[in-house]
Amino acid sequence: MSYDTFVAELECPQCGSLSPPDGSTGMQTYIRSDPQRHDLGVGDAVEVDLADSGMLEIRPAEEPLHLLVPWECPACGASSNWAEIVIEDGVIAAIEAVALDAASFARAHSISRDCDSLAAELAGVPIAEMALRDPLPILREAFERD
Repeated sequence: MSYDTFVAELECPQCGSLSPPDGSTGMQTYIRSDPQRHDLGVGDAVEVDLADSGMLEIRPAEEPLHLLVPWECPACGASSNWAEIVIEDGVIAAIEAVALDAASFARAHSISRDCDSLAAELAGVPIAEMALRDPLPILREAFERD
């Protein structure tokens, strides 16, 4: 299965390095119905199809659409980083590094299924157990009490 990649310069919250605007951050996405390994950056037009995207719906999609996607720092290898992708009128309006916290979660419409490891950590369960569980209730509980 093919994918596209979100690309942007992102500042790593772990080491402070600025990533290059290329696929080195590993922000693979399946939000287009026919991904073709394109680099998708700010200003690029996208037809979003969240049905088979691997994204979990936090709340119903509306404009502007806010997505939370994990990324890895190419400098230090930190993989617990998150980016917020904003899509408005079919165009990527912003790709920014964010803390995955109550504020970013409240803005988001969807989050990558890769949130399983964070949900497992918050719930105090092995990551393998998350394959059988929905991570959203765990994230909602954690972020709504912040």
